Amino acid sequence: MVSDNAIELLDHKDTATAVSIWAIFQESYKVEAKLLAVRNFPPLARTAKSIQHADTVFYCYRLQNHKIAGIVEVDNELDVDGLSISSLVVRPELFRHGIASKLVRHVLQLAVHRTVIVHTAKLNTPATSLYKKIGFIEKQSWESAEGITLIRLEMET
Repeated sequence: MVSDNAIELLDHKDTATAVSIWAIFQESYKVEAKLLAVRNFPPLARTAKSIQHADTVFYCYRLQNHKIAGIVEVDNELDVDGLSISSLVVRPELFRHGIASKLVRHVLQLAVHRTVIVHTAKLNTPATSLYKKIGFIEKQSWESAEGITLIRLEMET
């Protein structure tokens, strides 16, 4: 478990920041693609430029050495009653240190009296276990065009 460090809003419109976000996405999503045994994994196709132009917000968890350990991307455009966790990634060397949990709990604090939704691969056991442990409930499942079974989880705050 890592000690409490800063969760902060990132300026993803800044080119260098977008590249940093992209790099962490690549590290983390490569591990997820391997876990799911898929070659065509849409999150890996995302570019730094698409991150820079995203209509979402990004929060990071920084270590004491100022290194970004994890990132959560939130889409606040769902509607007035909810928001969506679009991405949640942690540097692979820092998996299982409570960082993802802290980032999700931060989002839940932002979403008082709202519904928070997230989609993840059903076979991504670390993610599904985390969300269910926090209190998310599985609402729906379907198969993506890439053949990945996805689930939608929701939580009322």
